[in-house]
Amino acid sequence: MTTQTRSDVKVGVSAYLLAGIVVAVVQFALLAHDFPLAELFSSKPITTVDHAFHLYQILFSLDLAEQGKIVGYDPTFAAGYIGGVTFNASAKVPALAAWLFHDWLGAVVVYKLYVFLAALIAPVCLPIAARLLRLDRTSTWFASGFGLLLWWASAFHWDHTVGMVSYVLVSFLAIPYCAALYRALLAGCGWGQAIGLGLLGAGLFFLHPFFPVVVAIFVLVFHAFHFNQYSLKQAIPRLIVITILSLLPNLIWLHAMLSAPSFADAAASPYQKIVDIRIILLEITGQWRGSGMGAKIYPLLAMLAAWAAWRAAPETRRRALTFFVMWIVLILFAALGAALPGMGSLQPNRFSAMGYLFLVVPAAMGMDIVLQSIRSKNNVAWLAKLTLVVLFPVATLVVMEFVREASDAQSGRYGKPPPEVRGLGASNDALLQWLKGNTNDGGRVLFETSLARIHDGAHIAGLLARLSGREFIGGPYPYMFFASFWDGHVFGKPIKEIENLKFRSYLDLYNVGWIAAHSSESLRYLRVLPFLREVTQIGAVHIYTVDRPLSYFLAGNGSINTRVKNRVFVLQDLMRGSPIVLKYHYVKGLHAIDGSPLTPIYLADDPQPFIKIVPRTKSVEIVF
Repeated sequence: MTTQTRSDVKVGVSAYLLAGIVVAVVQFALLAHDFPLAELFSSKPITTVDHAFHLYQILFSLDLAEQGKIVGYDPTFAAGYIGGVTFNASAKVPALAAWLFHDWLGAVVVYKLYVFLAALIAPVCLPIAARLLRLDRTSTWFASGFGLLLWWASAFHWDHTVGMVSYVLVSFLAIPYCAALYRALLAGCGWGQAIGLGLLGAGLFFLHPFFPVVVAIFVLVFHAFHFNQYSLKQAIPRLIVITILSLLPNLIWLHAMLSAPSFADAAASPYQKIVDIRIILLEITGQWRGSGMGAKIYPLLAMLAAWAAWRAAPETRRRALTFFVMWIVLILFAALGAALPGMGSLQPNRFSAMGYLFLVVPAAMGMDIVLQSIRSKNNVAWLAKLTLVVLFPVATLVVMEFVREASDAQSGRYGKPPPEVRGLGASNDALLQWLKGNTNDGGRVLFETSLARIHDGAHIAGLLARLSGREFIGGPYPYMFFASFWDGHVFGKPIKEIENLKFRSYLDLYNVGWIAAHSSESLRYLRVLPFLREVTQIGAVHIYTVDRPLSYFLAGNGSINTRVKNRVFVLQDLMRGSPIVLKYHYVKGLHAIDGSPLTPIYLADDPQPFIKIVPRTKSVEIVF
């Protein structure tokens, strides 16, 4: 015998609206303290972990937008690379907002507003999904509460505070979108609905590239449970329209990103692609250790969702099972997906948190069923009571975690402790001032980045290079490019494996004048090299100067008068007809305005070619 849920009972719009307002007010109050609100319009940036990297991406995208471009040549890192949306999977929306509003607010404030609003909007998605799924009042309130708890007391809060803002937001937005798709498919999905869902899908795809992956999985799961409840023949043309409309506006940046050399570096990076079935067990038991990023709310959601899958009335059971199985598919993909060819580039481990977000819908329905069973004293009332007894201490722990996350506690947290807006940090500011006062633009800085984020908790290389006006060799983030330096690894291998003379040749090839290192492996290697001299130490960072003449000309002579984003070089004092090789990477699209031939030339073991030019005049301007 099943327990009748009240999901099909008519509930006024005001009930859902009230739940949404309550969630928004509570979230705003908590964010006002955590952010804090007083810093929203200040000049102090958010730099924690990935925030600093995204701000660098936004500032470069803003440079390009002012020239009417979305991609361009950035000489700031890796001896020049294609940047912009090509290596901007998740900061495109704040970059667009910065382009629209930077004259009034500035890029730093625009980004902070985006981070704040993304946090405010996310939990409100659950009351909206409840409305679209026609959940009853009790289920709506529990879904709203679970969503709020998940944002604060799970991996989502960690992800948001370390800079994965768009991913968290699109995860929450995927719930009402899939709810709308669910409702539309069951109702026959008219052409107007298909167009609306397609256009909305385009926006969410632009927000984050993982969005269509979740929707595609949801459509397959939906079909598995409702193939005899709707016309697949009628739905397929609508789904094609939704897919085309979602894809078409994004082809510009998709083509640019997929064809850029930097995309291969991103796809090959080791982030979020552990293959380990134990991830499922660790997370469903609420453990955050090893490869598992569990939360105490996870077992609570799983137990309540099982009630909905088991006891929901026939007319609502398929709804519960659709979201329940969606959870199962996503957590399996999270634990094992990277073992499938090509799937590692999607960073499968991230999808586990999304799975538990989908579990909120059947969990809220399950809570309603448990309460109904106790009130009606049916044949499973005893089991319902036992469920509440078991869940009470778990729920207590969840509430305690929620309170701790919303407080000033510095330990035992999922997210970074407040305030979220911290500025550059003392060490980073000292590094910036040293770079400005003790280096020049005649050479590059070999800067060691850190997975452990030792630079005041930030991936700060991008901002340091931009704010100091210096070029860095390597990447603004670990694992980017061959010409990179992170945690004891440089130029594609551990630094200790590189012979001294070979290392010296790399410094010449990339015109390195200064080295900033922090890892013990790097410091052991660098301190004995006779052509280096340590000049200062700032925090954990030791800075060395390189005993070599600085020049961006590998072959030939001349001077570089101007280096700016996209309008790249103005070369002067050249000898006409005499070949020149620059210590900058060649990419398709670079050309000389006067028609001087540019060709790629491969040097050493760098997989990216350098620029060779035979000047026709004494002054040549190279642009992208």
